[in-house]
Amino acid sequence: MPEIKELGGHTVDLSIANIKELTNFAQLLAKQLEPPFIVCLRGDLGVGKTTIAKHIINHLSYPLVQEVTSPTFNIVHIYDTNKGPVWHLDLYRIQSVVELKEIGIEDAMSNIMIVEWPEIIVDLLGGKDVLDIKMAFGDVEGSRNVNGTFYGANGKCKLDKFK
Repeated sequence: MPEIKELGGHTVDLSIANIKELTNFAQLLAKQLEPPFIVCLRGDLGVGKTTIAKHIINHLSYPLVQEVTSPTFNIVHIYDTNKGPVWHLDLYRIQSVVELKEIGIEDAMSNIMIVEWPEIIVDLLGGKDVLDIKMAFGDVEGSRNVNGTFYGANGKCKLDKFK
């Protein structure tokens, strides 16, 4: 399967010291998002993918605070926000593009999507605005290393704001 990096893009690396900085990162990212846009979240279990999704969705929903949970078993949760529907997907258990079509992936791609375990959709991302975020545990407890690469047709997300 091809890597998202084959689409070409602009990259930024960040060290995030704690949950407060992770929250700030997610809120800053949320300010950049305009539909259609896809945020791919990669990393080990427990690294903070759902935490980032939660803070993005709640920032986009302000002043409403939404109960954002991992869509691991439901595959998809859709949240009404100030920028339209936000699709939060966990594709860990999805085995084929056919399954993606059954959950309405074409409809999702016209909105903001936050995708955990996005490897199965790589072939569908050409020509879309995508921010591929790879997260890893840092050396200090509570810290994270974040690598974000933007691939976009429309240049809607400015990665230099994260430096």
